[in-house]
Amino acid sequence: MNDILFSIIMPVYNRESCVHLAIESILKQSYDSFELILVDDGSIDNTGVVCRNYSLKDKRIKYYKKENGGVSTARNYGLKHINGDYILFLDSDDSLSFNCLSILKSKICTLETIPQLVVFGTQCSNTQWKATENAESELLNKQMIFDKYLPTHINIYPQNKYFILNYIWNKCYNATFIKNNNLKFDDNRRTWEDGLFVIECLEKADNMLLISDVLHNGCIDLNVDHLSSKFYSSQVNFYIQDETKFKNKFEDLYDFCSVHYCRSNIDILNTLFFMTYKHCKQDAKNIIKNTIRSPIVLHWISNLNPVNNYEKFLKFCITKKKYHWMIIFYKLNSLKTKIRQK
Repeated sequence: MNDILFSIIMPVYNRESCVHLAIESILKQSYDSFELILVDDGSIDNTGVVCRNYSLKDKRIKYYKKENGGVSTARNYGLKHINGDYILFLDSDDSLSFNCLSILKSKICTLETIPQLVVFGTQCSNTQWKATENAESELLNKQMIFDKYLPTHINIYPQNKYFILNYIWNKCYNATFIKNNNLKFDDNRRTWEDGLFVIECLEKADNMLLISDVLHNGCIDLNVDHLSSKFYSSQVNFYIQDETKFKNKFEDLYDFCSVHYCRSNIDILNTLFFMTYKHCKQDAKNIIKNTIRSPIVLHWISNLNPVNNYEKFLKFCITKKKYHWMIIFYKLNSLKTKIRQK
C-alpha cells in the first residue's frame, strides 16, 4: 500500500466554539490524502454553520446532518460514507498531531502484512500514554492479542498490565477489516460504546500494530454537553448484559473467578449504583433491587473475599438482598459529597 486514503470520522454536537480547532488539526496534516467526515448529530447551535463552511472550502471535507441519536449513531452514519483504506475516529474537542497521518502511512507501508488495527500514543494536558515503551513499533499476532490485550479489556487482568486503552481515538482501523466483520457501534449506547467497539475489534483481529508515537491530543471540556457525557438509567442494565456476555463467550479461555476480576467488577457496580441514586432517584430502588439478583453479580460476590468494611457491607447487602440498606448507604454518600463541595 504505497498510497493510503484515510477516512476521519468526527461526530459533532453543539461544539461551535471549538470544533474548528479539531478540523484545523486535520487540514494541517503533512500527509494530505484524507477525507474528513463531519456528522452533526442534531446540533441546535451554530456548529452546522461552522462545519458546512469548511466543507464548501475544501472538497476533502464532507458535512452531514442527522437527527439527534447519540454518538454511536453518529459514528455509524459516518461509517456508511467512508471511501478510505483506513479509518480514524476523532472527537470534536480533540486534535491530531500534524504528522499523524504521515507517520501512520509510513508505518503501515513498511510492513509486508497489512495491519488490521494500529494503536498509537495519546496525551491530555500533562499526561502522556504510549502504546509501546520497549520498541518503536511492534506487530502482534492473534494469539498475542488473545493472551494479553483482549483479557485486559474485559477486566481479567489489571489494566496496567497489558493495556491499549478502551478509547477508539488512539487507533487506526483497516476499512476492509471493519466492513468484512460488519463492525459498528451499538446504536443504543451513549456511554462506553467505544470500549465495546474496541473489544469486538480485538476479538476479530488477526494482527495489531503498536507504535510508540504520540499522535492524538485530548482536550476535554467538562463544562460542555458532550455526546456521551450524561448518565442514563439503562447503564447498569447494559453493564450487566455486557459482563454476562463476556463471561459466557470467553469463560473457556480466561479465569472469571479471579480475585481481580470479581473485586473490580463489584467496585464498578458500586460506582454505578451511586450514580444511579444520584441521577435516577425515582428508579434507583428497582434498578438496584433487580441488579443484585442477577447471576453475574452473585458470581462476583460469591468469589469476593472482603478485605475491608466497605466490601463486607456490600457482600452482606447483595447476598442477603438488602437493597434498601444500599439506598441508605448511597444517600449518605451523596450528602457527604454535597457537604465537601460546599
